[in-house]
Amino acid sequence: THSTHYSTTIRKHLNTVASRETMSAELTEPDRDGCLRGIIPFTYLADGKRKEVEEKLRFHAFEPGEVVLRASCSDDVSQSNNTCDVSAFRIFVCIEGGFVCTDDNGCVAADDVILPGSYFGERSAIFRTARGDDIRAIRDGPSSAWSLESQELVALLKEHNPRFALALASDLRHTQGIFDAFLAFHAFAFSAFHEPTDRPLDFSGLIERYRLLKPALHPHINKNHLVDYGAWSYALRRLPDNITRSYNIVCSRRVINVLNVSNGNGDKTSHLADFTSSITGPGSSIQTDARRRTVWEVMPGKLFILLRELQGDYLDFITCLCIHSIEMKKLWQRLRPIPVVAKHLADGLEVINSGVSKEEAAKVTADTLAKICKGRLQERDQEQLILLWPKKDTLRRLLDIAIHHADYTVYLDKRGNSHAGSGDEHWCRRVRETAVQLIGEFDNASDSNLVVDIVSSNTHSVLNCISPYIHSHKSEIMAWGKENMPELFECGLNNEMDMMYPIVKAYFKCHPEGEQLAKKINQKWGIKSVLEREFTGVDVQLFDLNKVSEEGRKY
Repeated sequence: THSTHYSTTIRKHLNTVASRETMSAELTEPDRDGCLRGIIPFTYLADGKRKEVEEKLRFHAFEPGEVVLRASCSDDVSQSNNTCDVSAFRIFVCIEGGFVCTDDNGCVAADDVILPGSYFGERSAIFRTARGDDIRAIRDGPSSAWSLESQELVALLKEHNPRFALALASDLRHTQGIFDAFLAFHAFAFSAFHEPTDRPLDFSGLIERYRLLKPALHPHINKNHLVDYGAWSYALRRLPDNITRSYNIVCSRRVINVLNVSNGNGDKTSHLADFTSSITGPGSSIQTDARRRTVWEVMPGKLFILLRELQGDYLDFITCLCIHSIEMKKLWQRLRPIPVVAKHLADGLEVINSGVSKEEAAKVTADTLAKICKGRLQERDQEQLILLWPKKDTLRRLLDIAIHHADYTVYLDKRGNSHAGSGDEHWCRRVRETAVQLIGEFDNASDSNLVVDIVSSNTHSVLNCISPYIHSHKSEIMAWGKENMPELFECGLNNEMDMMYPIVKAYFKCHPEGEQLAKKINQKWGIKSVLEREFTGVDVQLFDLNKVSEEGRKY
């Protein structure tokens, strides 16, 4: 931002503009026919389509210095003749005069003048996002522009004109810098990886860059008075279960040999002999509900996270941690004074941990929340906090937050030279070996008769639909469900199969012998599972459809 209204560069432009003989106090609309022909991206439209767009343009004349667009608004043109509808988002094309970006004080914010033939407002028109600066007409004379409503511009993009869309996308990327915030966040997130020493990630600096992303998933990121429970819930389900009582986090692609390796289900596994060696020590596996993430608690407060790869998996974790930290601090601020709130929470936890029933624990939780929320939080907050941490865990989590203060130290392990095969390679080899067991040996390169269909799903949906055991034991499974899961039959599901599939998981949990028998029968019918052992986070089920459909059998 400049200390004067115009820099020398801008004055030079404005003097040129002001000296034009066509500039007058009263501007009239020129002929629209062909007015967009030479303006990219409109030049890429077919003549007929471009003429339709030109007919929808709206003419505006602006007084010197008049505001066209205000920061943090869509269109907020000064109330004068021919002004825009303030409720609409628009793209503007300069006809005469010029326009400049200014700050709140009217000072020019950039050494740029939007001259005739140039356009502005396209970013907010497409994405309906707030502007960072005001747009004003130049002060050296009247200016005019055409505008096109947001929905018209978006409609052009939806018509699948690749040249028009590419030209506009190029403008958004290179001129508007639409990805600049993400690129800055990405570079900063990986900055610790390129440091010559083992320094932790500057987490507070990362939070600042995360805020600039303005994520659609995190709409209330900058509303300190409003806890964004939607975004927070999404993040918590993708973070380690004990994230509220952890401080130090190490992210790595390498399995360190001071850990008890677990397969993520709490079971120790010795299947890594060909991938890692001597994996022993004090580590315990930590669950992550909505993400296949391998996490160990090395010691109280310190987590080790094994990354599947150094892009998506790491960025997914670090962005979820940013969401959690921001919302955690919002709640921490509202729980003050901490000593008073901590006393209420500790008293409630003492009662819950004394062995009370589930109903009594729920009542103690509600009563304690009512005490700490009085004058601090609203009734909505109480309900949302219980949804975030159900069962008997709500008060424990709140006490963690009161003490924690969202102080995280994150290390990104620098992987040294390694001559061992990657987990991905071992995983691929095992998938192929299992396929050979099902259909026999095949040539990867030349077997044109081998057809493979890949279904991206969870580990039960497709299996439930095809498994012969489940369908041949339908009456038995449904009878068990009616007795043990009656609420499922009261939720309005019309299809009986839709009720059976959710029951199967609980049924097998109570009948492990049935689950083992199902696996044997499934294998006979050409269904085999490849449980991941290499920390790829991906289990695979293989179905030989020739065997599944053998003799036209249906279930």
